[in-house]
Amino acid sequence: MQDTPEVQAFPNTAWITGLRRFGGIPRSGSYSALELGDVVAKGLPWKFAIRLKQSSQISAEDLSRFLDVSKRTIQRAKREPDKRMLRSTSENAARLAMVIEAAKALFEDETKAMEWLRKPLYGLGMRVPLDVAVTDIGAREVVDLLGRIAWGVIG
Repeated sequence: MQDTPEVQAFPNTAWITGLRRFGGIPRSGSYSALELGDVVAKGLPWKFAIRLKQSSQISAEDLSRFLDVSKRTIQRAKREPDKRMLRSTSENAARLAMVIEAAKALFEDETKAMEWLRKPLYGLGMRVPLDVAVTDIGAREVVDLLGRIAWGVIG
């Protein structure tokens, strides 16, 4: 696990890391929370969601459910990867990237992070983190649980 000051900051850094990693923002430069909000509000390109799916080994069905779009929409997006997502879809994709990056920051391994995100957890009432994180409130709960684990406050 990383040092606790790093982990304590991961809700903020995970947004930036997730957006950079999957092509939502350039890899260099600094961004305020407001600037990140503007980027997401304008709509991330579909290639962001495609890279997210490939890198995280998320099924088309799970991505469809998380983004709240049909699998057919995702298939069409592959033909037009530079086309921008709707704001709500863009927010959902950014949230998914943030949750994945927060888990990766704690576990320091993508495979372990994805395993953790896919199994029912006591700290979430025996619910699966990726299922809980489909809403903003749920994603905050998942990230909060990651923070509690980092600090050794599990329960």
